[in-house]
Amino acid sequence: MRTTVAVLCLLLGVSATACAPILIGAAATTGVVAVQTRSVGNTLADFTTQTNLSQRLYKSSDTAYRQLGIEVVEGRVLMTGRVSRQEDRIEATRIAWSTPGVAEVINEIEINDQSVALVRPRDMWISTQLRTRLMGDEDVDQVNYHIETLQGTVYLFGVARDEAELERVIIHAESIDRVELVISHMRMRAARPPLRNWDAPAPDQDA
Repeated sequence: MRTTVAVLCLLLGVSATACAPILIGAAATTGVVAVQTRSVGNTLADFTTQTNLSQRLYKSSDTAYRQLGIEVVEGRVLMTGRVSRQEDRIEATRIAWSTPGVAEVINEIEINDQSVALVRPRDMWISTQLRTRLMGDEDVDQVNYHIETLQGTVYLFGVARDEAELERVIIHAESIDRVELVISHMRMRAARPPLRNWDAPAPDQDA
């Protein structure tokens, strides 16, 4: 796995320094690839897409997109966080759609509020609490759930086994203190993954 990731970094033009944390992350997730709903091939394709998109955003602006969260599952991109201007939000969406492998962009980026620095530790605590609860629930495949929290709003992204499992996760989230809203962008396992943008052109996006 580490060798594969290293090759991906070279193909994407990622420097050795920038690739180091990616290698560490890959090593940490090797053991869970086999139990994810995604195939190994899809997981590697998503990793390539996410790394490529992160590099493009960084090259576009190393400051405007520093606070963004990016998750990629089966070519679907969830973007969360805050930027200073509406123009930055639009540009981030454009960059995402132009990245090879992207089939869908879910833009939950908000315009910057100075109070976010005070709220961020609380959001991280909420995400940690939810991940801990899902790990303790035998009826939930928590590895398939990606969690982002922004100002008390919890975003769920990934592939759920069924509606019953997703409902359990939402109940867990809503029971956590300071959670204001839960937004699900989960896909059901039986649903067909969307085409990636090397198979079909992406629509024009202006927001």
